[in-house]
Amino acid sequence: MKKIITIMICATMVMTMVACGNDTAGESSMENITNDSSTQSQVVEPEEKPVVGGGVQIPNPIVTYDTMEEVSEVVGFTFVAPTVPEGYVNQGYSVINSTLAQVVYTDGENEITFRGAKEQGDNSGDYNEYEVIRILTIGEVEVATKGTPEKIHVATWEKESISYSVVASGDGLSEEELTILIQSVSY
Repeated sequence: MKKIITIMICATMVMTMVACGNDTAGESSMENITNDSSTQSQVVEPEEKPVVGGGVQIPNPIVTYDTMEEVSEVVGFTFVAPTVPEGYVNQGYSVINSTLAQVVYTDGENEITFRGAKEQGDNSGDYNEYEVIRILTIGEVEVATKGTPEKIHVATWEKESISYSVVASGDGLSEEELTILIQSVSY
């Protein structure tokens, strides 16, 4: 009985090795590589990559633009860049899903993202939990803020049917810096 089981196991192993030895996928990928000995270089032809999901790809919802005017035209309202603290540089304008306008600033370590959309509600994209949540009145606008006792990291508000948000990574913004930013946006 042991001999029969041993023979069956050996036969199965041999058939497995033969099946693996006839792998044509490896041969087709090797056909795409040519070696020209006179130049000592290899040319690799790109292979087609499969598309997941039956041939349908999801388009990138973020489209970048050169000017705020282009952004305003796409989203359907005037989107104005705010005044940000000294040292911050504009990193570009973009629109997400054709409805959310965005401009990003950086000082090399920290980032400020300013957004606006016709859709009501929090469009900050920041769902972190913060130590301090407050409502500030800046001019005629009530601003919901999240952050630490000293700094604000997220601010959201609505003005003239547009929802705005500011997300300040890293160091955050002081209340004075946020006030200047919000008051600089002409509504």
